[in-house]
Order: sequence, then structure tokens, then C-alpha cells
Amino acid sequence: MKTTTASSTIKTGLVEVEYGILSITNLNVEDVIIQERSVIKVDEGSNVGPVNIIGSTFENITRTGDKQKGGVIEAVIGSDNGLLRVSSTFEDCKISNIDGLGGAIYIKISDDLLNMFDLSGTSYSGCDGKYGKSLFIEAYNLRTAEPIHTESSLTKTKIGAESDEYEKANLYNLMGYDGTGGIQSLAIPLYYVYTDIDSQVYHVSNSDSTPNGIDIQFCGHLLWLCLTISHSIIRSGDSIIKQVGIVDGFKLIDLITINQDGEEVQISNSLTESGTVTDIKSILN
Repeated sequence: MKTTTASSTIKTGLVEVEYGILSITNLNVEDVIIQERSVIKVDEGSNVGPVNIIGSTFENITRTGDKQKGGVIEAVIGSDNGLLRVSSTFEDCKISNIDGLGGAIYIKISDDLLNMFDLSGTSYSGCDGKYGKSLFIEAYNLRTAEPIHTESSLTKTKIGAESDEYEKANLYNLMGYDGTGGIQSLAIPLYYVYTDIDSQVYHVSNSDSTPNGIDIQFCGHLLWLCLTISHSIIRSGDSIIKQVGIVDGFKLIDLITINQDGEEVQISNSLTESGTVTDIKSILN
């Protein structure tokens, strides 16, 4: 599928799945400007079975319009949908970098669901959008949709993530919304969702500088911080030793009451960016 010139514009997508099963294999779509619609749209519902998009290439695709979601694929997945499986290449797929979500792929998961999509083998390059230059996942519970990556649960592989070094340096590449945290419009880098906390030290910052902390279920990373010590203790879960790292410039505003029923709370300076212990002291204001 290709338009006659690079500047040609079409007004309709290739396919919208309302009923049945869809399998697309070895399809090349390139040089398309599409008004308002994604190339492939997957609807929510019990009538929609498995959707497989395998071995295909989408290159130089631009979806125009305001507040669009998914330059190439827009999928809404509920508990009755079949598995969405994508193993394809997305190059220079774009959506508005002012208010668009997901330059290549946008997935909305409307229930507290696990294993409803698999993007293993998918690669992105040169894609763009405001949040999620390549991929955006809007989930009822982002932790369920994207668990922490382990050797037995290859969750970052299932979203097409590149190396940790790349994703850490390109936090806007893969992003999402979490429906459980009370701030549903906060775009969260998926790197901080599938990556565990270094050494289980949960970092806090309440200064006016950047980065600043925010109390959500994914905070505690050195560059994605909690706002309060009390929330960082909650984030440490069932750990017998609660470890809190104070980022330089933390402001002493409120008295902290600790009631951990005999469990130990350790408050220290922050780790280094590589996650190692340092003797450089954090200064409290």
C-alpha cells in the first residue's frame, strides 16, 4: 500500500476490526498521510477475536488531526477481546507532537487485564508524538498490563523495548497512563514501570527543581521520584527493611511519623545514577 506521491492524503484507514479475526502478514505500507483515522483500528468487544500483524513494515506514515491516538495502530482491548499480537517494523510513523499519543501504536486496556497483547519482535525508529513517540499504553492498571521485567517474565520484550540504556535515555519513546493512581493524565515512561527499583532504595524529592517527586505506584527511581518519605515507605511493600534515599535539596516541611510495627526504616543519601552506593552527602534544606 503506497500513495502516488509522498504528499498524498487519504481519508480512511486500511481496516477496522469490529467482528472476527484479523491476520496481516508481510504487508508494506509507506508514504501515507491519513486524516484522523489510524491505518488499523481494533475495537473492544466479545466479537473481536485474535489480531495478528506479522512481518509487516509501516514506513513514513503520518496521521493528522488533533488529539489522535496511534499513528498506525489504535486498539481498545477489553476482557472479551482476543490477543493483539504485533511483530512488525515501524519507521518514521508520526502523530501530532502537540497532543498525540503513540506515534506508531496506541493500546487502551479497559479492565485490570494481563497478557492481552504481545509486541515481541516489533521495532521502532524515527517515530514521533507528544507522549509515546513509538508506543503509548493507556491502562486501567498499568502495573497489571506491564509487570516488572524478570528472566521469567519478559515484559519489556513484549512492548518492543530496546536496551535499558536506550530507553533510559529516551523516556518519551514508550509511555502510558495508569488509571489507578488518581492522576490519570500523567504520562509515565514505561521504563520506570517494567524496571525494578535499584537496590530497593526508594528515592524522594520535594524541591522545586527537576526532577521533582510525585506519589504514584511507580515512583522511587532516582529519576522518577516519590514526593514524600511516607509514600516511599509504602512503596517498599513487604520488605522488612524500608530503605529511603534522600535526594540533595530535600525540604524539611512536615514531621514524619513512622509506625512500621517493629520493621526497620533506613534513611540515607541517594544512590548514583548507575545505582551504586556513594558517600556523597545529600543536603537537606
